[in-house]
Amino acid sequence: MAVLLGGCSAQSVLRKKNSPPVTADLALHQSLDRFDHWTSLFARLKLSVSVHDTNFVALGHVMYLAGERYEVGFEKPYSRYLGTFYVAPNQFIYFDTHSIPTTYALKDTVSLSRLIPMGVPNWDPRDILPFPVSGRTSGFQVDSTRMDKDLSWVYGNGDRISYALAMSTRTGNVVQEMVQRAGRDLMLKKYERIKIIRGWPVATRVTCSNQAGDVHLTWGLSGVQLEAPELHPNESISTAK
Repeated sequence: MAVLLGGCSAQSVLRKKNSPPVTADLALHQSLDRFDHWTSLFARLKLSVSVHDTNFVALGHVMYLAGERYEVGFEKPYSRYLGTFYVAPNQFIYFDTHSIPTTYALKDTVSLSRLIPMGVPNWDPRDILPFPVSGRTSGFQVDSTRMDKDLSWVYGNGDRISYALAMSTRTGNVVQEMVQRAGRDLMLKKYERIKIIRGWPVATRVTCSNQAGDVHLTWGLSGVQLEAPELHPNESISTAK
């Protein structure tokens, strides 16, 4: 998905440690512009879910394929309780624990409780993926920016979803995100343990939380394999090789 930088300026400067300044628009591209540049990503997954006083952990995998397509699946015995889901810009497909598929079109309503029946918020599962602005089906339009101590906040929208992204002024990486989809509960996302793979920032610990702070869904990624052009610091995305 291309990042469309419109509205207010996104030219605020972010400084990386021991490197030249990087503008917010370049940092956004490095974090969001997977559609035309990533060929694939594969990682082992440890999914931890905490809902009030109930907790469980499941092991599996997460995969990205060019064109903003995702697959999340689980190993035995977790696959007895959790199905496999596929996300593409135009549809969402869920295979239940009996491998029976249900396909949702772009405008259909799908809730995370369909996948995890344990009192989770009515989040759209497309938004919980461990990547910034993962639920959009079109470009990301910047509306405004502001500085807040060590964070540069970028507010924008994509396909009628409101986003707020907080980028570290030290590294330029997205470290927090707020997602507000119409008719859904607010989702807070925190990006940690960020690794730079072939020049691209990939968070290996991502936590989705509700506003009350009593629901947490944490993605732990390991063994990350990314196929993408090498991106050098401060390099334009269009010139990455």
